Amino acid sequence: MRLYEINAAIDAVLQLAIDGEMSDEDLRTNLDAIEMAFEEKADACACIFKNYLAEATAIKAEEDQLKARRKTAEAQAERMKAYLSAQMQQAGKTKITTARNAISFRKSSPTIIDDASLIPEDYLKITIDEKPDLTAIAAAIKSGTPVPGARIGERQNIQIK
Repeated sequence: MRLYEINAAIDAVLQLAIDGEMSDEDLRTNLDAIEMAFEEKADACACIFKNYLAEATAIKAEEDQLKARRKTAEAQAERMKAYLSAQMQQAGKTKITTARNAISFRKSSPTIIDDASLIPEDYLKITIDEKPDLTAIAAAIKSGTPVPGARIGERQNIQIK
């Protein structure tokens, strides 16, 4: 008998008693048996709940461990990338191609702000914190409009494919 069926069984036994089809002693016996079944089912439901909760807790702990491992692996990858970049630049290499990897530098032109206080308001993004709009400044400089306090720089960014 399922837990939700027990309430229907109690109602049925009570109706039999109300209709006079069951003695008081039979009523108590039946209700005691039904109540015992209800408590057993409720106990089983509580155990299942605890199992689900324990499983969720174990999964959460595993997620935390995996997140920590991921962050460590990402940091190691970044350190290896920086090491490789520094060694290639020191050796004067700009491109290396092997059967497994293609390593090269690509140029980028980041907007470098030397003095943010000199940037005109037209090139400022209005946010909670005032800061230069690098995209607008880069577009202006590339189109020939000088922007006081800013210039276009050049970097070498390594790519590993």
